[in-house]
Formats: sequence, structure tokens, C-alpha cells
Amino acid sequence: MTNKEYKKQLEKHHITPIINHLNISWEDVEIGDEPDVIIRNYEGKIIGVENVKYHPTQDKQRSDARLDKICKEYEKILRERGDVGFQLSVQFSDFAHSLKRLDSKKVIEDIEYSRGREVGKRFVWHSMRSDILKDNVRVLRMDTQFISDEIDYSIIRKLIEKKERRLISYKQLEKNKFIDEYWLNINIPFNEGVIYKPEDTLNVESDYTRIYLSTYELGDTPLRIK
Repeated sequence: MTNKEYKKQLEKHHITPIINHLNISWEDVEIGDEPDVIIRNYEGKIIGVENVKYHPTQDKQRSDARLDKICKEYEKILRERGDVGFQLSVQFSDFAHSLKRLDSKKVIEDIEYSRGREVGKRFVWHSMRSDILKDNVRVLRMDTQFISDEIDYSIIRKLIEKKERRLISYKQLEKNKFIDEYWLNINIPFNEGVIYKPEDTLNVESDYTRIYLSTYELGDTPLRIK
């Protein structure tokens, strides 16, 4: 599986609750880029859907980004030495997530140490190898459980504001001239420990025609907040 194929798989995963809820045929769904998903026919309209993932804290977002970058660095090292043909999923320790600065060399050494042992010394809590790739290699950060009782709608608003800027660029692309409406799908990973409730509401102004909260892993009905 190539990186492009993996990205398409993720986008399909995130949009599935909305497709199922609205009884849209997968024959009318195209997984692409800019926007992430095109629905070719919904109530006679062509819909562009942008997916975005919700995280409960900015600190977690920053630590995830740091660790994702290190995973990509290690991925590059593996390719350069011809060590391919597998996917390595890495769950980092609370210690690794708590640091505002990380020495990528030391973290990569701990990832290397965890291979075959499934545990690291300090930065890696658990790693798992899957021989699912042929001529490629992928190193992925596994999310850790973050318990939060309710959705932080200030984060939701910031995500919407960020994606508003993306929407402006999409509308300027010639290839998107045929799109009638744009929707935003905010996906809430199950491991965030957040479950939205039907009574959750959010008054928001947005150029997106619809905005949904969705959780694939729980099989919940998407919550339309605009």
C-alpha cells in the first residue's frame, strides 16, 4: 500500500458515517484531494467534503505533530537503507508526549530498540510490526487514550476557522468549478474518549453549507451542527 493509497483509505474511513447516514451510494463517492471527498450526486447536487480530525488539547496536537515528524524521519532512514516491506505502528510513552522539545536521534534509537521487543526504554511504550507492504515502509504514531467527558467547542470553532481559509483556496481551483456545496466533516477519534450528545449545539457562521461531527469507531449517527 502506497502513502497515497493509505491517505485515501483514511479519508474513506472518516467520511463513512456521513455516507451511511445519508444513504449515499459509494458509486457516487470519489476520494480525492482538495477537497478530500467528492459526492457526485446528493439531492441533485455535487458536494465537496473536507475532513479534519478533532483533538481535545492544543498541547496534544503539538506533541502529536512532533512525534509524527520523527516517524517520517525514521521512515526515510529505513527507505535509504532498504529496510522495507512492513508497517511499524508506534505508541509513544506519556514521557515522550510531555516533552516540549524532543531529540529526534534519541527517539529514533528507542524506536529501533523496540523493534522485535515491542517495547522501548523511555520514549516508546509499545510498537507493532505488520508485514502488509511490499516495496515500501511506513512508520505510524498510534494515538494514546485521552479521556475527556465533553467536547471542547472552542477547539471546534478554531478548526472551522482554519478550514474556512482552506475553503477559499478550493473555490479558486478550476477543477472545482462544478462543485455546488462544500461540507466540513470533523472526525472525533474513539481514543479521544469524547462522545458527543444529540443535544450538543453550536451556533457558527461558516461558508460551509453543512458541518458534521462524526465518530466512525462508535458507529454513531453524525451530528450536524450547521
